[in-house]
Amino acid sequence: MRKNKNFCAVPPQCCLPNTQYIDRINNIQGPTGATGPTGATGATGATGMQGVQGPIGPRGETGATGPMGPTGPSYGPTGPTGATGPTGATGPTGAAGPQGQVGQSERIVINKVEMVNGEPAHINDTLSNNVHYLDVFIPMGPTGPQGEMGATGEQGPQGDRGPQGEPGIQGVPGEMGPVGPQGPQGLQGVRGERGPAGPQGLPGIQGTPGQQGEQGERGPQGPQGAQGPRGPQGATGPYQIKAAYVTSWNENYSGFGPMGYELQPNGRVPLMRKETDYGDLIEIDTTNNIITFNTTGAYLIIFTANPYVDWQQNFAYYKDFSALAFREVGTDNILAASNSWSTDQRATTTTGQGVFVVSDTNAQYELVNMSKKTVYLFAADLAQTISQSYFTSVLTSIVIIKLSP
Repeated sequence: MRKNKNFCAVPPQCCLPNTQYIDRINNIQGPTGATGPTGATGATGATGMQGVQGPIGPRGETGATGPMGPTGPSYGPTGPTGATGPTGATGPTGAAGPQGQVGQSERIVINKVEMVNGEPAHINDTLSNNVHYLDVFIPMGPTGPQGEMGATGEQGPQGDRGPQGEPGIQGVPGEMGPVGPQGPQGLQGVRGERGPAGPQGLPGIQGTPGQQGEQGERGPQGPQGAQGPRGPQGATGPYQIKAAYVTSWNENYSGFGPMGYELQPNGRVPLMRKETDYGDLIEIDTTNNIITFNTTGAYLIIFTANPYVDWQQNFAYYKDFSALAFREVGTDNILAASNSWSTDQRATTTTGQGVFVVSDTNAQYELVNMSKKTVYLFAADLAQTISQSYFTSVLTSIVIIKLSP
């Protein structure tokens, strides 16, 4: 092995201590080797702490004005409706309108009342020359069940005896032998034995009948015979019609305002007079405008009036109308009613009719305004007619007819 001045040919223990050898080795710089391949990228280190903010730089120059943006909405959303302000003072009453035309008067005539079988109650109203001709048809009830048999009546008196019949022809008698002379009476002999009965003799001539004997005592009642078949239906007897007429009128516009007789909702139509009451059917309370019935049964009612509604601004068919109804007080039991519309705020004639049954004479009835609006009734002024009869200025008329006996 080659020896060197600074090295031994054997391991270090022969020359220098270990520490010196190591230091000497570490201080030896060899030539730079070729660049090795790039090592793999190490993991990203943790983010460092936030640095202190630097001072604010000087303000830059103002930039050029940008283009105009799109136009926004012209107004925002509608706010809530404010509270209603106080009602203003009532304006002065306008001048009264011109006098309306006189309405045509109508009359009612009961043409006939007929009982029908198998049909509901109904009325045929034929209008001719302002006259209502009414045909009233009343249903006939079914035949009731057979009633119980009544008690047997007393026996009638004995009738006179009929004449004696003609006697029958007398049979021919046999020949009679001659009678011998009467001999003298002999002594009573001993009674002999009874001989055999002789043959029956021929009957004698029929004697004249004796006088009629006295009537014997009445014999006991015989048993009830079987029920005989039902006889045919008899003809319907006559029926007397009973009716009442109630009216109210306009005399010098008594109780009228400038627009007519005012009826608030549920307000009662005035009842001024019971003109006729054939049959004592009803009573009226002219103070409270109420009708009561004196008898129960089926009734027909027909009423007329001249109402209108003051619709003021814009007319609407669904709310600007009058609704008059006849009903039992305190109920919604409407028995007859009528509706009417007036697009020119002038009174028009309206008629209502109905058939109903009164079962309680304590019940009260009324003719009322059933509209939600105020209704005005109108009628001609009696002073402006050539008659003194209030029938020429009728405000309301009511006809009530009893249909059942």
